[in-house]
Amino acid sequence: ILDLSKVEAGRLEVEAVGCQVHEVVHEVLDIMRVRAEQSGVQLRLDFPKALPRTMRTDPARLRQIVTNLVGNALKFTAQGAVTVRVYLGSDDDPARLKIDVADTGIGIPTHKLESIFEPFVQAEASTTRQFGGTGLGLTISRRFARALGGDIVATSVQGQGSTFHVSLHAELVSAANDWLSPQDMARRHQAASTVDGSLRWRFEPAT
Repeated sequence: ILDLSKVEAGRLEVEAVGCQVHEVVHEVLDIMRVRAEQSGVQLRLDFPKALPRTMRTDPARLRQIVTNLVGNALKFTAQGAVTVRVYLGSDDDPARLKIDVADTGIGIPTHKLESIFEPFVQAEASTTRQFGGTGLGLTISRRFARALGGDIVATSVQGQGSTFHVSLHAELVSAANDWLSPQDMARRHQAASTVDGSLRWRFEPAT
């Protein structure tokens, strides 16, 4: 609610700093993976093509957007998968960073695809009763995306699932030879996870 108030008052502050977008998304999915496993839903991350190692955007707002969208997707998906796809749009597109969050959940009626972005609105009254929530996550996420020079739009087939398409302006920082292939990004994250998982705290016995 505080974030929404800042947006509506024109006081939302965003920054543009160099960050590794693929790592930000990986971190969000690592946190959400436990919730997905508890629900029996697969959580997938897909990099269809190479990405620059570093891009200039607001990593905090990016993290909030992806967290909100993945959280929503998991909430409304009882079986199947939630897939997050990260890629670059065309060179002449100012909102060049693209993130799709696709689920195999309950879907959204076509006539509700815009109203779900309004504050405190969900697709159906029964949705609030069954799943809870404030109806603010999508509103805030779209406001963040627009503040970052992009937008969020949704497509859906009721009963089959929904996809939320995020576009953000992100300046390329990496040189032409400093890009990571999809395989590189998967290996880098897998190696980091292995190292993190091997850490153990050891305390000396009390005297």
